[in-house]
Amino acid sequence: MTARQTQDHQFTVTVKTVRIKKFYIYYGAPGEAEQFLKKGRDIYYNSAGSPFVDLRHKIPDEAIRTRPDKREWKCFLAAARSFSTYWGKEYFNHRVDDGIQWEIRIITGDFTFKSHGSNAFPDDFEDFLNAVREFTGVKDFAGNFVSKLFMFD
Repeated sequence: MTARQTQDHQFTVTVKTVRIKKFYIYYGAPGEAEQFLKKGRDIYYNSAGSPFVDLRHKIPDEAIRTRPDKREWKCFLAAARSFSTYWGKEYFNHRVDDGIQWEIRIITGDFTFKSHGSNAFPDDFEDFLNAVREFTGVKDFAGNFVSKLFMFD
């Protein structure tokens, strides 16, 4: 890893270059799914109903592509790293057959964040969703999370 320095008006900012080895986020329910996948320097987002297309195998033409800069990556990875320190690897509610499934796989040279679940979530799952929305610019990602969450109580 290297550090790069840039001069920005009256202060110097050091941005550490971190190699992102894997970046995949999935959120979905039967008939609808949303995914983010990093490929090269870009992040692809796809929201689709049936049939489901796994971005890890094929990126459809309608997928939205964004390219975060180093500062955006740094801010998001700092947030993701904090969640990774205390979230469990699995969250399941076996009382519900269908519902919401989710998966997070973020692997860098500095940390690994793998967590997934079915109809159960960490207490601050909405905070993570907000971090993803802010980072990717997809403001309606998992936008119906709160209403679906109360469906299972």
